[in-house]
Amino acid sequence: MTNEAICCLVEGRVFDWHGLEPFPIEEAPGCIGEQTASEWLKFKRGYASYRVFRGNPGGPEVWLFSFDGDSVELVELFSPPVSFGSEETLALLGQPELIGDYPGAAQLQRPLRQPGEELRELIYEERGLALLLAHAPETATRAVRVRGFESMPAQTYYERFVELPEVQITD
Repeated sequence: MTNEAICCLVEGRVFDWHGLEPFPIEEAPGCIGEQTASEWLKFKRGYASYRVFRGNPGGPEVWLFSFDGDSVELVELFSPPVSFGSEETLALLGQPELIGDYPGAAQLQRPLRQPGEELRELIYEERGLALLLAHAPETATRAVRVRGFESMPAQTYYERFVELPEVQITD
């Protein structure tokens, strides 16, 4: 699978996604659009630089993360296709290997939860796929974020890309 596989996620073809093969960030596929921003974000294992891309209006925003400044190890989609949160898609994907909470420290760094929502991340290790879903009373499940990564054990993914370092408060 090449960097073009990211197009599967951008286009909502989740069943064609089978994990990310790290690739040079300079070789980002055209389907993700033009770069609109770049910055860094803190993870438990250290800082990662990222670049944000936006294609068609109304399409997903794509973030490419690199821990070494060159090789993309994590892909994120915000405003993903609605199909990612549908009951049909979730049924076809089957039972995830791990369902994790969206940690409070992550919410402070990246406030993705809306009032009244509970966020859960469904991690599919074989597919290298994680769906962050929002659940709220009397509303449809909302796909908040989709992540693509190299196939790995779900717990390893959670430790590398979800958990954050402990926050220490000093006087």
